[in-house]
Amino acid sequence: MPESDLAPGSKSLSKLESSHHPDFYFSDGSAIFSLKSVSQLGEESVVLYKLHSSVLGVRSTFFKSMFSLPRGPGSSAEVRSEGLVDENPIQLPSQFISRVDFDNLLIYLYRGPSDHPKTNEFLVSVLALSTFYQISDGRAHAISQLTHPGNVFHPALQFQLARFYRIDDWIEPAFRRLVEMPIESLDVIHIEQIGLHGFFHLVQIKEKLLQVRRQLAFHIPPTITHANCDTPAYCTHAWVREWKENVPRRLHHPDVPCDSVTLLRELENSDIDKLCKSCQALSISWLWGKGWSKQEEEVVEEGIAALMELQTGRGGPPLAGLEENNSGVTSDSE
Repeated sequence: MPESDLAPGSKSLSKLESSHHPDFYFSDGSAIFSLKSVSQLGEESVVLYKLHSSVLGVRSTFFKSMFSLPRGPGSSAEVRSEGLVDENPIQLPSQFISRVDFDNLLIYLYRGPSDHPKTNEFLVSVLALSTFYQISDGRAHAISQLTHPGNVFHPALQFQLARFYRIDDWIEPAFRRLVEMPIESLDVIHIEQIGLHGFFHLVQIKEKLLQVRRQLAFHIPPTITHANCDTPAYCTHAWVREWKENVPRRLHHPDVPCDSVTLLRELENSDIDKLCKSCQALSISWLWGKGWSKQEEEVVEEGIAALMELQTGRGGPPLAGLEENNSGVTSDSE
């Protein structure tokens, strides 16, 4: 690239200060890479890596293809020496790759699991660059560890990673967890991770669920009187009172609202004053049979179906391609 084509204020790589990486510049390495990095003070520098083409080529389809490119006698001296000397390294695309991410990938490739950092940031780096460089075992490892039982993994980050790295199986579980969370618990970073279209569907689904619960709270279902009930009038009055006084509180509790399935299960196990067990069981069974408990699930499935159409490209551009800025992933902690 001509120096005149560089961004204002930037320097050509040849003019930047370069240094060997303290851990990943191997004396017996066979391929030299350079990566430009910018410090927190805005200072640019170049770090050099000297790696083993055998290690990279075995693990990465991308590097295997790159190292197999011929360097015939007709090639220029610059092409023949690329990656062999510090003065002519293979330049890694710094606009897509950070030093932290590349270092984490090399830790994964060169060191055993016991030396891997036990952080989601490390796993996200491995996932991102394993996808970029077509390292199938790295991608599988990161996906497995991020969703390992006991790992604290925010659904907004999971949804973002699913979009960016086409992990289709993550869309549904991440979205279901987001639906269960209060909208006010999501901060700006979480909303950015979910993305414009994901957040639009999340808000739409939450509003539809609220409408379903309002209908359930407002419309009192009939009392189904058992044939052997001796006090049908008392049972009807008790059922109506329970629905008016307690059901709305459960469905719209400000701290712990419950869904319709949870509500019906709670009603099944409740001792409702002056309502006989036979009438109570029949009335709740009638609600199950009418599909009241399925309405919320149908709403959630509707949202998931719309997102999956976008994710797979059947409903337009893929989810990741719909965002204005999809050049990076924000990895946050819980």
